[in-house]
Amino acid sequence: MKTIVFDAGHGGHDNGANGFGLYEKDLCEDRVKRMKIILENEYENVKIILTRSDDTFLELRERAQIANRAGADVFISDHKNAFNGKARGFESFIWNGGVGAATRSLQNIVHRSVYNKIKKYDIPDRGTKQANFSVLRNTKMSAILLEEAFIDNRADNNLLQKKEFSEAYCRGVVEGLAEFLGLKKKADQQNMKSVYKEDDWMSEKLDKATKEVWQPVIERWTDEEKQHNPIGKVWLERIKNDELECKDIIRLLGHERLRGLK
Repeated sequence: MKTIVFDAGHGGHDNGANGFGLYEKDLCEDRVKRMKIILENEYENVKIILTRSDDTFLELRERAQIANRAGADVFISDHKNAFNGKARGFESFIWNGGVGAATRSLQNIVHRSVYNKIKKYDIPDRGTKQANFSVLRNTKMSAILLEEAFIDNRADNNLLQKKEFSEAYCRGVVEGLAEFLGLKKKADQQNMKSVYKEDDWMSEKLDKATKEVWQPVIERWTDEEKQHNPIGKVWLERIKNDELECKDIIRLLGHERLRGLK
C-alpha cells in the first residue's frame, strides 16, 4: 500500500493568489479532490490523504506534520502562481536545501507527465526548480510543489477555468505518481482499455443473423443520403462485402438516435 498526501495550498482566511474572479485556494482544493478520485477509482493499493478537504486554514508546519505522521511515500503541494500579470506557465519545485535522488526523480517524472498532458494548450514549460518552501523543507518523504499556471495572467486564467485543462493537469499528476510509485491499474480499468483496441471484439465481423437485422436500418436512409453521405456509402459497401463490424453498430445507433428513427 502506497500513501500519497495531497496538500491544497492556502485556505480559510488565506485566499492565496487571485485573478479575474478566481481564488487560488478554491482551485487547489478542486484539483486535489479530483486527483484523489482518479487514484482511488483507477489504481490498486493506494491510500490518499488530503491535508484539507474544505475551506480550512492550516499552518505550513501543520501540513508537513500530517504527511510525516502518516508515513507518506510522497507529498504533493498544489498551487497556482502569480507575478505581474504577464508571466505564464507551469513549473515544479523541490527543496533547495539538499534532497535525495528519489525526490529529484519524483519531480522529473511528475513534471514531464503533467507537461505532456497540458502542452497542447500552448502553455509554457517554466521547468523544474528548487526553493526553500516550508512544506518541502519540513516533510520527511519525497515532496514536490506544483504551480499549475498563473492565475493573474489572462491566458493562463482562461485555461484554469477550462474543465478539460484541469482534467489534463490532474491526470498528468496522477500518471506521474503512478509511474514513480509503480502503481497498478485496477483490473476493470485494464479491461476498459481493451474495448478501444482494433483487435478486440468491436472489430469482429457480425454474424449473419445480426447483419440481417441491421441491413434494413441502413437501407431506410433515403437514396439521396446513400449517394451523398460518405459514411453511409461506406457502411453499404461493408454490408455488400460482408465486412460490417460490431463498432459500426455503435455508430449506427448514434445516427439512428440523431435522426429520430424508430
